[in-house]
Amino acid sequence: MRIEQRVALMPGKVLYLRAFRDEDYPRLAEIKSLAFPDRPRSAEEIRRADASWDRTRCGFLRLVAEDAGGALVGVGRIRHEPWEFHPRGYSLNVTVEPALRRRGIGTAIYGSLIVELRRRGVVAVRTWVARDTMTQSIAFLWHRGFVEVQRGRQSHLAFEKAPV
Repeated sequence: MRIEQRVALMPGKVLYLRAFRDEDYPRLAEIKSLAFPDRPRSAEEIRRADASWDRTRCGFLRLVAEDAGGALVGVGRIRHEPWEFHPRGYSLNVTVEPALRRRGIGTAIYGSLIVELRRRGVVAVRTWVARDTMTQSIAFLWHRGFVEVQRGRQSHLAFEKAPV
């Protein structure tokens, strides 16, 4: 599928949505790392995960948002989740560079992905928020009709380095 779209955010502000390209991996990793500083990601790590995705069974689409100067400012993704596969059930993820949030970028990405999901005949969409302290993300989803159906807890083990 080819996605290219020009979106007017507000007078004088334009955003371009397009399909993800291989050269976008470094900036994708940077945006993900800025959004989740406790879980930094490298371009190679994301590239490896994408390469291992079984696209013969599980759909996968990622698009990016660029500002008028061509800088990548946000990303969105829809895909089937193999552990809960349904041919018309997808997960959706939107990430915008934290310093650029609340400017319509996430809304534009989300809107384009929802149009694509409807085209695919979706019956269910799941998404998640990494932490319950991410109140803006929760509000973004609630405003669009999502409801909480599950809450997870994280636990971490702290390992000390062995003496050398």
